[in-house]
Amino acid sequence: MIELVPYDPVWRSRFEEEARALRTAFGALARRIEHVGSLCEDGGFRERKHIAFRDRLRTDAQARERYAAVKRKLAALHGGSTHEERQHYSDGKTEFVRSMLAIPAFLEEFSRWAAGRPEVVAAALVGSHARGTATTGSDVDLVILCEAPQDLLAADWPKTFGDVESRGIEDYGALRSLRVHYRGGPEVEFGVALPSWAALPLDPGTRAVLADGACILHDPSRILQAARRAALRQSAQRMG
Repeated sequence: MIELVPYDPVWRSRFEEEARALRTAFGALARRIEHVGSLCEDGGFRERKHIAFRDRLRTDAQARERYAAVKRKLAALHGGSTHEERQHYSDGKTEFVRSMLAIPAFLEEFSRWAAGRPEVVAAALVGSHARGTATTGSDVDLVILCEAPQDLLAADWPKTFGDVESRGIEDYGALRSLRVHYRGGPEVEFGVALPSWAALPLDPGTRAVLADGACILHDPSRILQAARRAALRQSAQRMG
């Protein structure tokens, strides 16, 4: 029977007791001892995925609540009285964990790509994922500033991040968007514009995008950093 219980601070002290015992037993061989849950995927997630998901839950209250809700739903669907029901419960959690880690992994890869492209002046995550309000079906919104937007929009670099199922361009004036659907992965909107998109004084559209939530991923010249500060300052003045 699957039983879900609230977090108990005693678990932390029990872990410390076990960790001390393991350090004593293994000595210098115990280079690192981590406390993670019972996630599994074909025999077990690799260590870094265990830790990445645990750290996400520690710092993201919404992620914790979503994970708790998923577990409650799965427990109601699969009581756990049989091995098959327990496996369905475990598989459901695994699918959620995989989806939670997919976007951070994509953003890490995208950040490395942006830093390695000389034509990319700056890049940022915007929209719901930057605000922390994304749901499972939310697309990933990115802004890329470069000197030749048209060339970037026409190139085949999106396949760097996965198997492209479809792609299309949407025009928003100063910013044009390349919307890409990845097979088995996220839907990503790559917004591409000239560096002047972030020039001061800010265009109302730029100000709205940056003030609504932005996480800078690549910005060696700090053009987006300055624009983000200006957008927040102007928004605060309007509210005041």
